[in-house]
Amino acid sequence: SEDMITIYLLTYNESLLISHTIAFYRERHPGCRIILHDNCSDDGTVEIAKALGCEVISFDTEGKLSDARYLFIKNHCWKGALSTWVIVGDCDEWLDITAQQLREEERKGVTAIKGEGWNMVNQENDCEIAAIKHGYRNEEVSTFYDKVLLFNRFKIKNINYNIGAHGCRPTGQVKYGYGYKMYHMKYISPDYMVAKYKRYAERMSDQNRQKSWGGQYLHSEQAIRAEFEGARLMSKKIR
Repeated sequence: SEDMITIYLLTYNESLLISHTIAFYRERHPGCRIILHDNCSDDGTVEIAKALGCEVISFDTEGKLSDARYLFIKNHCWKGALSTWVIVGDCDEWLDITAQQLREEERKGVTAIKGEGWNMVNQENDCEIAAIKHGYRNEEVSTFYDKVLLFNRFKIKNINYNIGAHGCRPTGQVKYGYGYKMYHMKYISPDYMVAKYKRYAERMSDQNRQKSWGGQYLHSEQAIRAEFEGARLMSKKIR
């Protein structure tokens, strides 16, 4: 049935991406339920999501980027889902699997999908999300982004994500399915990336700083722009 999936997204100031993320999942899973756990966005993210029929649960970290809090939410937010399947991810993580493909995986006894991570790269200096068709993957990308966003909530008892939710240690009946791309919408535009990292750096919690969680947000503007150019050179058209 069309109500077989609930999608949980963690958001903070994602007004540029949110409508595209919602459209991406609704195209593949018509009638899916989308629930945002929003960290007090102030850029219109919540209003856009509600206007598009999503549910929003706000949580307050007193203006701090707290990976420990994000982790707790991702490990527990899905446990009350009414649907068999859940996606738990960030707004910039798009797992490319359709409802029909998911039904086929379920018939094979699969209980969790391990996506194939691709860092997506805009070849232009604009913020045209729909035009982003290029991406790359290497050992670093596969280590961090070949991750489990989608699983059967009745078969998986605990997902046990680690910090950043890049890895997990699920318990219950675990059988992985493979072969579906996960588009990590990372390199949207150099200016956008610089501004985003600066904002995140300013919000980092003391715990994040002490444990070097999210250390990439502290990189210099020059380093961020150089990273973006390197990503452009590595990427190829994949969608």
